[in-house]
Amino acid sequence: MKLSIKSLYAVRALFHMAYHAPSSTTRVAHIAEAEGISAGFLDQIFQALRKAGVVGSKRGPQGGYFLARPLDAITLGEIVRVIEGETEHGLCKAPREEAEGLPTEAPPEATGLMVTEEVWREVAGQIDAILDAYTLQDLVSRGQQQGLAREDFSSFIYII
Repeated sequence: MKLSIKSLYAVRALFHMAYHAPSSTTRVAHIAEAEGISAGFLDQIFQALRKAGVVGSKRGPQGGYFLARPLDAITLGEIVRVIEGETEHGLCKAPREEAEGLPTEAPPEATGLMVTEEVWREVAGQIDAILDAYTLQDLVSRGQQQGLAREDFSSFIYII
């Protein structure tokens, strides 16, 4: 399974919020600048995260995004699934389903398809279990253990 850059940026942006402003509203432009991510691209990511209930938003001059739940209640698995869709769908598609113009039905003698799809479902379940084992709180703890400095964003962040 290959994660798109969108998933990687989503995790980075949410880690940034969790580490530097866990109980504050933060503007996308600020995260984009701090993380070196396009603000427009990051805004698309935050729209999906907002629809999924991972983040909330506040409009107005003191607006921005905030984490909608506690850090230990947001897993990497949830973030990745919001952006990428269900893991199983990415792993269990037969190559012919992705090829344009080819039939999507396997011939009855394609017993290998049935066996391999079962294995891919198990692999997808293991990937989900690993990603679900990590929360934003775990990432914050790692940042603290590594001595990552916390920045003062008081001029960009508004307490909600």
